[in-house]
Amino acid sequence: MNIYIKQIYNEYLTFMYYPAVYSLLHLIPFMYDKTPILFTNETIIDGDIVIWVGVSGIHEIKELKKKNIYTVHFNLEPVVEDIGSDETWTYSLYMYEKHKCLSKTIKFIPIIHDESLPKTNYLNKINELTFIGSMNCGRVDKEKIINESYVNINCIDYLWTEQKYNLFIINHASIYLNLTKYDTKTLPSIRINKLLSHKCIIISEKTNDEDEELYKDMVFFTDLNQIGELYKSFITMSPQELNNLAESIYQKFILKFNSKNAFHLIKHFKIHLHSTHYI
Repeated sequence: MNIYIKQIYNEYLTFMYYPAVYSLLHLIPFMYDKTPILFTNETIIDGDIVIWVGVSGIHEIKELKKKNIYTVHFNLEPVVEDIGSDETWTYSLYMYEKHKCLSKTIKFIPIIHDESLPKTNYLNKINELTFIGSMNCGRVDKEKIINESYVNINCIDYLWTEQKYNLFIINHASIYLNLTKYDTKTLPSIRINKLLSHKCIIISEKTNDEDEELYKDMVFFTDLNQIGELYKSFITMSPQELNNLAESIYQKFILKFNSKNAFHLIKHFKIHLHSTHYI
């Protein structure tokens, strides 16, 4: 039996969802004592397992099940989605609870620390509150609320390769902002854990109790109308104070989200007892 990790190739989505793929590559050996394979053109046979990462995949999952392949959908969007897989996995404790409405096995899989990424140096001067992504998807009104505190958001929406992203991190000692899509309460841990792996300080709008408890003392959660004032309090700190704060957060993060400890954060619900080859 082989375990394959597969997704539709798309330059943006492949980069965006890589922290999930990285996490699977490191967690699956702890979970199932098997080394997963990044799917390219291998021949999948009866008894193999395919983990479909990200959006879409309904047609692909259907074709795999015709071949008696056990299928897992690692859903990386903040919506409950059933594309016909045998299991559904999610990155958020909040979405884990929401997915329990589906009649299948549900797993919460944490996004882990990536030690290979370059680190932010807060000994450099901070001059911006940065959001990496687009202000579309319902974030424009949230931006206006923050701007009422006379704080401008530096919105960066062109970092779609590892090289560009890393260069930005190295050259900008920013405080980073998390704003969720539309009115979802889901914490986007792929975005959050990538920034934490870069040793960033993050301010987030409030999301939900489950995810906020998981990230206690690692992310600064507050109401939208308080984000501007919180950011101002950070930029009054000395570079050394900020660097010490970032280091303290980073140590908490790597302790909880290294692959060995993150394995113990995994949760599962409603295993199919009658399946002959579930994982």
